[in-house]
Amino acid sequence: MKNLTLGVMTLYNKKTLDDKNYLRKLSIVGKRMNINVVAFSPLDVLGAHNKVNGHVYDIRSERWRRVKINIPPIVFDRSRFKSTPQFKRTSWFRKKYRNVIFLNKPMAHKWKIHELFASSNKLKKHLPHTILYTKKKDFLNMIAAHPILFFKPVNGTGGRGILCIKKDSPNTFIIEGRNHQRKIIPTKRLSTLRLLELLEIYSNRNKYILQQSIDTKLDNGRVHDYRLLIQKNGAGKWEVTGCAGRIGPVGSVTSNLHGGGTASPYESLLSKWITSETKRKDVKEQMEDIAHACVESVEERFGSNCELAIDIAVDENGNVWLLEINPKPGREIFAKIGDKTTYTLALKRPLEYAQWLYDNQHNP
Repeated sequence: MKNLTLGVMTLYNKKTLDDKNYLRKLSIVGKRMNINVVAFSPLDVLGAHNKVNGHVYDIRSERWRRVKINIPPIVFDRSRFKSTPQFKRTSWFRKKYRNVIFLNKPMAHKWKIHELFASSNKLKKHLPHTILYTKKKDFLNMIAAHPILFFKPVNGTGGRGILCIKKDSPNTFIIEGRNHQRKIIPTKRLSTLRLLELLEIYSNRNKYILQQSIDTKLDNGRVHDYRLLIQKNGAGKWEVTGCAGRIGPVGSVTSNLHGGGTASPYESLLSKWITSETKRKDVKEQMEDIAHACVESVEERFGSNCELAIDIAVDENGNVWLLEINPKPGREIFAKIGDKTTYTLALKRPLEYAQWLYDNQHNP
């Protein structure tokens, strides 16, 4: 039987493909599984010939080379959102090549996802109070209910453009966070008027949500949360692959690894935070229940998917909060904590699922 060729659609960052290190490792694992991995951007598609000028990693030479091949029968979409014409071409590709089997389907932005999860009986109790910011009164109403808020772009990734707003006095607020280049901004104390002006500037660039803050500061003052990865296996079934902790750098209101956060083994971090073994067991069960409820809701609304990362906060009382999801997750967090087994499994599972799809749908 002919080996499967799996296309991985990503974007160019200048002249280099995004996530090239991940693509290299995926190619190496794929070769061991007799799956040929071909990476490409929508810009590489030769539409007149239904071919793609893709990138293939040569293990022997440890170099990438270009190959012109037919559009692969199965495509893994790893193109992360960017407000660029190149990203818009991913939609064009999906519409033009409807016969292609996609491992994952496009999803909506943070606010639409929040609305989806808020309609789920299983998930709504785990959601922080969240609203779409449309006018200044939205902020005034939310800060009256919660003394600390997050101001998040609906399409943001990696902590970009996120502000943490703390009420300092009836008419002043302390602002921390990151700019749109992901850099930590200096802490500011602003009047109500100046803050509302700042929120207008940020929201003119992108839609924003306001979200209740969950207190997750460790004794050292750093925030932390948990990244759980759930994936489909080689039988097309959802399984939790692993979970790891993330600790934000000094002065950061977010824990994202790309923003300077550090990874920590899940059990050791949670045991420092929640001393009761019984409560820790309950937290783990809740996390896994949330993960399965998330993928159930996502597939019901958007169609079949292959993996989802879920960011979860746990407060000091052991309450579990669903912060957000990432449909194009990395898996380096498991390598950073030295969990080679989980890291390898996280690499293999999309390939195993692709093979299962190919065997069961492409060759019924």
